[in-house]
Amino acid sequence: MRRLALTLVFSLAASLASFAQDLSQDQDAGTGELPPPSANLPVFASQPVSRPFEAMPGQTAASRVLFEGAGPSNTQIVIREILVGPGANVRLDALPGAGLIDTRSGSGVLRAGDRLDPLHIAGPVSVPAGVPLELTNRGDDSLLLRLYLLETR
Repeated sequence: MRRLALTLVFSLAASLASFAQDLSQDQDAGTGELPPPSANLPVFASQPVSRPFEAMPGQTAASRVLFEGAGPSNTQIVIREILVGPGANVRLDALPGAGLIDTRSGSGVLRAGDRLDPLHIAGPVSVPAGVPLELTNRGDDSLLLRLYLLETR
């Protein structure tokens, strides 16, 4: 009987030791080094910006062309972003074709001839060809606009 009791105690102690070791390995599982990244994953952080913003001469704004290419029926499609500083006004020459302005961040006002339109997120505004534009940022943050332009050749 004594042997049976000792055997039970030793087997119980061995089971508890094995369980404790498994538990400590589970706790340490998230503390080791990460495996190396896969060679075929895209790299985002170290890639240089392919089309950086360029300052617009004489204005508190910057712009960049995101896309420029041929469209249907002798048209040219240009997608440009314009970044307007807080409290700044930007004047653009008359557009060579019809356009659409999509506000990406901030808020402001667009003046196209005698027409005034508010600029706000999720509120695209169409702009006619041949009319000079004035963009006004009335906020404390930058105003980022995306201009979709359809030029006829």
